Amino acid sequence: MKDSRKMVTISDLPDELLCHILSFLPTKIAFTTRVLSKRWTPLFHSLTVLRFDYQTVHDYVAFNRFCDFIDTLMLSPRLSNKFIKIFSLKCSFLFSDSDCHIFDTWVEAAKRLCIEEFHLSMHGNILNDTIFTCQTLVILKLDMLQLNAENLFVDLPKLKTLHLSFVRFKNQNVLQQLLNASPNLEDLRTYDILHMEHYENSALERRSSSLSKEWKYPNSVPECVSFHLRSCTILNFEGFSRNLRFASYILQNARLLQDMTIDLTTKSSINMLLKRSQIIEELSSCPRISPACKLSLK
Repeated sequence: MKDSRKMVTISDLPDELLCHILSFLPTKIAFTTRVLSKRWTPLFHSLTVLRFDYQTVHDYVAFNRFCDFIDTLMLSPRLSNKFIKIFSLKCSFLFSDSDCHIFDTWVEAAKRLCIEEFHLSMHGNILNDTIFTCQTLVILKLDMLQLNAENLFVDLPKLKTLHLSFVRFKNQNVLQQLLNASPNLEDLRTYDILHMEHYENSALERRSSSLSKEWKYPNSVPECVSFHLRSCTILNFEGFSRNLRFASYILQNARLLQDMTIDLTTKSSINMLLKRSQIIEELSSCPRISPACKLSLK
């Protein structure tokens, strides 16, 4: 008696499931699945999770190929009626300022496709402020980039998660504007946030700039901090007065804060251990406006 059971191949799976599987792959690898059969070609244009990781781009030839590939996908008319859930881009190539418009084009395309989650790591390159006017964005993660705008026009009504690592702002007001205009922010994480002020003299501006890590109390408390922030993580906490001021500010003003995590990057010397003990004592004794707040020191 013959076995009537039919063997099911991966190509027999429904499109929705195949797209979900492909979403876990870097987009460039997912692109190569088109060679499997004609059925896989339209699947690539149905992906809602796009991950571009080009850590190996080290020259303009590779950079141009990288840009052409993203253009092929992001600017394709096949995407005109779709939406993108996640757009993640990592580029380690230090390109010229004149090439920034390329990223603006992709950001604008992602905004038209109702992007929900945006991750960007640019190895110190400059980012224009177009991403900060996205009404569908829920999660924004920026890493290793510069924002040279002195003032931001921000429209992020749905933003709930903001992670900033090695981000250089023109001045402290820019970060304040970002927080003020994100009324529903619940999860804020910062790591090595710098404020960069250029000399007005054009000759000096080409040669040097001053970096400041100082943090000053703002004149008002952003609504996202006082009424929405539920989780706050501060990495690379070195115990300087600016770090303590910022942590105390969050503890004293975030009414709905549930979790405050402090990463103490102290070494094992006697002096540093004493300093760590003092930091723990000061933060533990700091008043908390949220009775449900749990302070975790690592």
